[in-house]
Amino acid sequence: MADNEEISKNVYCVTEVYVLKNVSSDTWRLINKYSHPTWATFAHDHLRLGICVNECKKELNMFEIQDSKHDERGMSIVGSLPNYMTKPSQYEGQIIDDINYGPLIDKCVNKRMKKKFGLQVATRINYCNDNEQKSSIIDLNFLNASLFTFICGVVALNVLASLGYGKSSKIIQSFNSSENIKSFLTVNESSDLNILYSIKFYSLLLVIIGHGIMMIGYMFCENGALTEEITWTPFTILINMGRLSIQNFFTIAGFLLGIKFLKPDSELKAAGLLKSIFIRYIGFIPVIILVFLVSLMPTSLLRTDPFLRYYTEKEEIHCKNNFWTNIFMINNFVKPDEPCLQHTWYLAAEFQLFVIGLLIIVLIKRFHRFGIFIGTVCFIVPAIWTVYKVHPSFPGFFSPESGRFLFRNNLFYLKYHLPTYANFDNYFVGLLGSLLYNNTKITQSKLFIKYYHLICVLSVSIYAVGQVIIYLTNFEKSSLLFTIFLTESRKLWGLSLIILIIGCHVNKSRNSAAKFLNWKATVLLGKINLEVYLLHMLIMFILQFGTGPIRATTIESLKFNLSSIFLTYVVSFIVHVFILLPYRKIIKLFT
Repeated sequence: MADNEEISKNVYCVTEVYVLKNVSSDTWRLINKYSHPTWATFAHDHLRLGICVNECKKELNMFEIQDSKHDERGMSIVGSLPNYMTKPSQYEGQIIDDINYGPLIDKCVNKRMKKKFGLQVATRINYCNDNEQKSSIIDLNFLNASLFTFICGVVALNVLASLGYGKSSKIIQSFNSSENIKSFLTVNESSDLNILYSIKFYSLLLVIIGHGIMMIGYMFCENGALTEEITWTPFTILINMGRLSIQNFFTIAGFLLGIKFLKPDSELKAAGLLKSIFIRYIGFIPVIILVFLVSLMPTSLLRTDPFLRYYTEKEEIHCKNNFWTNIFMINNFVKPDEPCLQHTWYLAAEFQLFVIGLLIIVLIKRFHRFGIFIGTVCFIVPAIWTVYKVHPSFPGFFSPESGRFLFRNNLFYLKYHLPTYANFDNYFVGLLGSLLYNNTKITQSKLFIKYYHLICVLSVSIYAVGQVIIYLTNFEKSSLLFTIFLTESRKLWGLSLIILIIGCHVNKSRNSAAKFLNWKATVLLGKINLEVYLLHMLIMFILQFGTGPIRATTIESLKFNLSSIFLTYVVSFIVHVFILLPYRKIIKLFT
């Protein structure tokens, strides 16, 4: 990499470099050796380099520069190149940059690699910073003006409500910030379901920490060898299992749906169900649009950072082309490898599961004699489909290399983490858990009260065994039986959560877990989990601006995660009190 002064004077291009196979080369064989197993290592034959064009011109003589204008660059062997080298352009001006500078940079990099390592490479320019202010892919002036107008309107309504104007208008009073803060700080001490807020809080902490480790260890890591080294440790097994914390949200969502609609006296009329679906939908969409506006507002700043531009400009292009998938709540399976607001896949999956869950409840209530049969089908069919879709490309891990691409090229992520069918299992476990919650014969039995802790630990342990086996056997593709075990054992995670919730419900006064999860601070912070989830990635990218590659250490990771968590919760509290809470009150007024 060149220094900042050199970058400011010259055209600076971020370039993908792929080392071509050469079995006769000792260096290539060494690269290949340390690039396996693929799920635990970076691809060391893939480099992302920052190249200064003027420096390349200095290294090449006049004849080499002239020859580079007609050079094919070895790209004719497209069949042997990975997907990221052959995919269509995903950056503004990439084709023009590649025409202007591609052959020169390819000749320059090949000369360096041949001289130092005796290797040949194929190159592809992602983008070049040439000191010319490139226009934004999306009209940011319009977006910023829209966001500014929206914020001014919210502030004005808060001021009016706080000063006592519009007392007769319930809409204006919805923006009364002092009342909203009181509402936020109010906790119903008698509710048994307060623990769900705490569970969401702790689960979301794991999600944020996981994303922080992804940024420090995969995306901006200067010492990738450390990431590979810790991939083989027991600590990594725990982190890898921590990704299942997102399953807690699906389990809780299914549980709450069942609590509301599986009561014997609950009515399931078509109009009421459609109303519930509509309220759920309009509860999500404005929040997604707000995050869309807020996320793209600093894009013009973030894309000036050569490292961050790799991710932020793609996000801009994907949002321009695919934001409609977010609006229709299908972005978890329609173009998931080119996502706008990538982490909002969860909202799409949860909304789809909400609709499917309501349909299942209708079937169970209408054909209650076949309830067991319906439940069995709901367990078996998604399970078979999940195994069919993920086998044999199922090692069960997010590899370090795929982390460099935000997992958008990772089959495990695309086929097992995002789709609705893959997340149905724990949602349905939550739905069935609501039946157990109201079944006093089971929950009040002495046997359950005595052993539910053991059942929780046993359930999680069985799943953990599968993760440990992968590390011990060191294989990249699992057998069919092992794929079935790994996919189906995930239900045990949801089962252990449901048993914990029921155990806290029936033995609240003497239950240490219940006392811990009823701590008021975590209950309050759990109230803003939606805002935190939607905003934390933006906060992380802003904190990363201007830092360049990071030498990953425990201290760096701790500093980054703590600062991200603190700022995210502060911003989320403001959004909750001044925007989201008023919006929810207004929805209640009209529904």
